[in-house]
Parts: sequence; C-alpha cells; structure tokens
Amino acid sequence: MDRYFFDLRDNGLLVVDECGFEISDMRAVEKQAALLLIELNHDRISNNKAGLIDVEVRDGDGSVMEARLTFHFVNGAG
Repeated sequence: MDRYFFDLRDNGLLVVDECGFEISDMRAVEKQAALLLIELNHDRISNNKAGLIDVEVRDGDGSVMEARLTFHFVNGAG
C-alpha cells in the first residue's frame, strides 16, 4: 500500500494533509477524494454557503490527481 495525502482548498483556504492515508489502488484514492468532497459539501449546505472545494491528492513523488466540487444556489430555478 502507498500513502496518499489529501490537501484541501476551500474557497482559497489551503489545509495541508500531514498524515495521509494508506490506500491500495487509484480507484480507492478516487473514492476517498469523492467522500471528502461530499462531507465538506454537506457542511456547506448545512450552513447555506456556496463555494468551490478542491482536493489535491499527492504521494511521496508529488501530485497524482485533483478533484473539484463547485456548489452554488440558483434562485428561481425549477
């Protein structure tokens, strides 16, 4: 297993992952990044906040992937 770090950028505020996770393959890395975005977006919805959240995943050699979620409210839609 390799160690992957999930650095978060929430509307420009960077939070660097110092611990990381040991994960077996890239599919599991993608799933972990998606779960982090879902969790962070849940907090945004609960607080009625729109915005942009990025997760940059890196290993010991550097960046391996990035996932991004943009959430905004559209008034009058539907």
